[in-house]
Order: sequence, then structure tokens, then C-alpha cells
Amino acid sequence: ILGYCVPVILMVLLGVVSYQRSMKSIKAQYEQSVIDTVSAMSQNCQLLCQNGQNKGAEFASNDYLQTYYTKAYKADAIEAQSCYRSVQNVLTTSRGTSSYIYNYVVFGENGNGITSGTRSTNAETYQEYLESGEGKRFEEASGNKAYWSGYHNYLDGVVEMNPDKYALAYTRTFAKGNGFISLDITTEAIQDILMNIDNGA
Repeated sequence: ILGYCVPVILMVLLGVVSYQRSMKSIKAQYEQSVIDTVSAMSQNCQLLCQNGQNKGAEFASNDYLQTYYTKAYKADAIEAQSCYRSVQNVLTTSRGTSSYIYNYVVFGENGNGITSGTRSTNAETYQEYLESGEGKRFEEASGNKAYWSGYHNYLDGVVEMNPDKYALAYTRTFAKGNGFISLDITTEAIQDILMNIDNGA
């Protein structure tokens, strides 16, 4: 009986050891797969945010935008309207070629605001924005020229935007003149990144 038990015990030990080693190997591979997936997702999110920042910088330094909000707004009506329409065209075209942008809002201390929302800004928007919690992030003491956020309640109310439609918002100052540019990243763009995760499960 003992003679038969010895090989059985050895086979059981071999099975236990093999199982433990296999389990450790599979666990390590799974953990590495998850780390690689999260890293790839992070890089995609960073790329998306970088595109948003680049687009904001592009808008902020646009010649038509700078011209309108620094001097053309007070020119004769025809010239001011022509420059304003040029800014509108630039923003509309850019949004049409950037599927990740849900909405944009551009407004300054002077001139008329521009937005892809259902309503536009008004003459009081600039000052009211500065006094809001969102605008106070740009106080001189803060040194902020731009920031990312998950919402902008004040602007949502002004231009009647649906906060469920965007996941991130990038807001920055004009390159010249007093004003702000807000770009919203669509919820779908973030969802697409998350849905493409393959954790190997």
C-alpha cells in the first residue's frame, strides 16, 4: 500500500506545483495586459486633450478673431460684420473637421460672442463670467491662462448647452485682447476610447 501511495503523492505534488506556477504565469500576463491597455487608453486620452488644446490655441491666435475682438468690432458696421463672419466661418469649418468637438463658445469684453449652441452670449456675458466660479480661475493671482474642467455651468445656462453631451471642457484666454474660448470634448469621443479597451477577459 505504501509503495502505491508514494507515486500517487508525488503526482499530486507535481499537479499542485504545476498549477501554482501556471496560475502565477497567467496572473502576471493578465496584469501586464491590463497595464498595457490602461497605458494605451491614457495615451489616447492625452492625444485627444492635446488636440483640444492645439485647437484652442489655433482659435486664440487666429488673425480674424484677434482683429475683430481688438479693433474691428468698433469699425463701421459693414467692416465689423465682415470680420465677424470670417471668425464664424473659421470656427464652423474647424468644428466640422473635428468630430471630437461638441460645442465652442467665444466671447470677449467687446464685440459679439460666437457659439455653436442654440443661443449666443450677450453684452453682459464677459463680466458675469469673470464673476462666476469658472471665471475666477482666471484671476490675476492664479496666473491661469487655460484649464480643463468637467463642466461649465454658467456657459451652459447662457448658450443652452446640454452638459451630458460633453465629457471635458477646455477654456483659455485670447492671445490678444480680453476674452475667452471654450471648447467641449464630446462624451462619445471618451466613450469610444473606453469601449475599445480589451482587457483579455
